[in-house]
Amino acid sequence: MGRTKAYSVAVFLVLLLAVQLGLPCQMSTRASAIVTVPDDCPTIQEGINRAYDGDTVFVSAGTYYEHIVVNKSISLIGENRDTTIVDGNGSAFVISIKVDNVAVSGFTAQNGSMSGIFLSNCSDCRIENNIVTLNVDSGIRLDNSSANLICNNEIFNNGYFIPSWATGLGIFLGWWSCNNIISSNHVYDNMVAGISLDGSYANLLCDNNVTNQHAPTTPYGIMVFSSRGNVVQTNAVSNNSKGIWVWCSSWNTISNNNVSNNGIDEEHGYGIEINRSTNDTVVGNHVLNNTQGIAIKDEASNNTVAYNTIERNGRGAYTHYSNSSIFYKNNFINNRVQASAGGAFPGDDYPDVNAWDNGAEGNYWSGFTGPDADLDGIIDAPYVLDVRNRDNFPLAEPWSETRTHTAAWDGTVYAVTTWCNSTVAGFSFSQPNKHLSFNVTGPANSTGVCNVTVPLSLMWGYFSILIDNVPQAYAIYQNATHTSIYFTVLFQSTRRVRVLSTGVVPENPLLALISVFVALSAVLICLKRTHAQRHKRNLRVIQCAKIQGIQQRA
Repeated sequence: MGRTKAYSVAVFLVLLLAVQLGLPCQMSTRASAIVTVPDDCPTIQEGINRAYDGDTVFVSAGTYYEHIVVNKSISLIGENRDTTIVDGNGSAFVISIKVDNVAVSGFTAQNGSMSGIFLSNCSDCRIENNIVTLNVDSGIRLDNSSANLICNNEIFNNGYFIPSWATGLGIFLGWWSCNNIISSNHVYDNMVAGISLDGSYANLLCDNNVTNQHAPTTPYGIMVFSSRGNVVQTNAVSNNSKGIWVWCSSWNTISNNNVSNNGIDEEHGYGIEINRSTNDTVVGNHVLNNTQGIAIKDEASNNTVAYNTIERNGRGAYTHYSNSSIFYKNNFINNRVQASAGGAFPGDDYPDVNAWDNGAEGNYWSGFTGPDADLDGIIDAPYVLDVRNRDNFPLAEPWSETRTHTAAWDGTVYAVTTWCNSTVAGFSFSQPNKHLSFNVTGPANSTGVCNVTVPLSLMWGYFSILIDNVPQAYAIYQNATHTSIYFTVLFQSTRRVRVLSTGVVPENPLLALISVFVALSAVLICLKRTHAQRHKRNLRVIQCAKIQGIQQRA
């Protein structure tokens, strides 16, 4: 005992001395290894059991009838996702992940009674380039898992149906799963829903192709259920009963999706439905050829629907038993019924009251025309849905932030581009006054952001911006062919913008040359006359001198 204690003290003193003297102290580290299945281990689970954190388990092509539990931070890599198959043999989870920092790629996960790939209480995992199919509950499921990436997977034919009951979700995020990215997956032919969020927050769903969920009941493309602060953007959602369904959720953003060909029948099919939800934003989507385009329903309130193109649907927009939402800067194009507020179906007589403009700009309604006397881009008569709902400022042209205008001079047409988050109209170009001008309209006390891009072949030199004849600050950028000018507009009403330059496209070159020739000719004539007059004066001086000389000699 005494010797052991003395030895321990000696070791401690040596280490302390090394630290004080600044000597390097090194601990051995283990290099990451690759465990190959079936070469090193006959089963995938045995390969995982042999591995350490940071190792890679590489699985050769083949079919493995296993239920895999990943409880180490490893990379689990299949040789080829089409031929490296993990089969659950009809029971349980096929691949379960229980720890952080796991990567799974290159597998087919199939035939589980629960999920093909299941993440529980995990973060910073990457599930990529897998096929997940023929599972009863769901393809990929996350419970209480955050900051994971689910990308480039093919997820199809998950689910089970018996009369009056169905299960089967392509990707499911539940139980407070947050800050995950679900991206670039192809999710199709699942029974109930392609992608479903339940009690989940601040997730990003982007660039997924979600199509043809096919339960005989009501299958959904993307379902956001009791969730908050999620972003659903740039997805293609088609051929489902309901394309994107938001229920009892708030502060979600549905943006820039292509939502098409969804709906079983007019009463039960929607491109995008916001139901019992508040403060959600639906912006920039292309909603095409659905039985109904966008619906705000069943006590939904304070939602914003803006900048969407809603085209060739049975009904473009529909509100039911819902108030205080706002629609503006949408393009309603060739829908059988452009929009309705309650009363669309028998017994639907709740007096919905929603706003259909932002106080200065409304929506574009194809087929609705009228005068625009002040050239502010707003038709001078309202678009009336019913006595409670009207668009007071219908747009004269389809809404677009970017517009191309033509400036013609002397037989040449020049393209001038404006980008503005407010309505631009009434464009004109004046060569004699060296300026172009247009109207900008936006709601009072708001600020518009504008950019004008002008070809250098039209205008050049020093530029200035006037709004209602008052000079404005601006930023400018030039390249070899164009000038771009950035400025802001504070709205009280429609404002007139003028862009002036010191250089402008000249008149007809032939006329300009003639003018120069005439001017030069006039100068030459003047010079010639001046020269002749000087010559005459010189002759007179000489003659006078001669006469004076003769008189002096006499």
